[in-house]
Amino acid sequence: MTQKQTPHECFNYYRKYVNFDAGYIYVAFMKEDPDGVAPRYEERLGAGYKDGELARGLCGCLGSMFTRDVQIFCASFLYIHCEVVFLPNEAAKREFGADKMLAVLVNERDNVAMRWRHFDDRYKWIKLRATPKQIDIMLKFACTTNGEAFSGSQRNSVPLRPGVEQPTGWYCAKHVASMLRVLDCEMFHFTRTNTLTVDELHAMVENCNHFPSAFMATSKTPVELERIHGRQNVQEVIYDQYMKK
Repeated sequence: MTQKQTPHECFNYYRKYVNFDAGYIYVAFMKEDPDGVAPRYEERLGAGYKDGELARGLCGCLGSMFTRDVQIFCASFLYIHCEVVFLPNEAAKREFGADKMLAVLVNERDNVAMRWRHFDDRYKWIKLRATPKQIDIMLKFACTTNGEAFSGSQRNSVPLRPGVEQPTGWYCAKHVASMLRVLDCEMFHFTRTNTLTVDELHAMVENCNHFPSAFMATSKTPVELERIHGRQNVQEVIYDQYMKK
């Protein structure tokens, strides 16, 4: 979708393409790469994580006292971005390609956005069990917040002042944690969403005991299939079964 839509219009558009009966959604975590940390921090999270702006912004003239500590804190991250991902139904595979999934993301460039896209193997995938009703509620939340602003200041407050609320705006971990509150996992309800780094959210997701059944767990994302079988083989066996735009 290229034009601004109301939440109701957005939901009516995406509901035609999401697999509500999948039994689970994914939380995708982008893994840190020591060789690419600086350019990716700047692209995905803003230059503040690289040059000490985060500490200066938090502490004013005393920021320089904290710059080194903040840089060490951020350098220890294992994950630097996260998204909720919905599975496509057959109509979506025909319309957008069988290699695409519906990502709900937040970053400085796109704000809160929804996009059909092909992921790469920098992401770690975690399945979380979800009923059709829970998927419906998460999709409605995504559509309601779609287009709302990214907040660098709220993201930057987490290392030193977790829980300090800004008037508006999202960062990725806060948005994902908010979506996951629809699941019946206590930790998502008892933890304030604006206190979490991506690593802390990852630890919660890994320990929430909300994983799908063994049968569902055997399914794999397109990028996982490509990693195992090779993109050309997956193209010939799976992707070519669907018409693409």
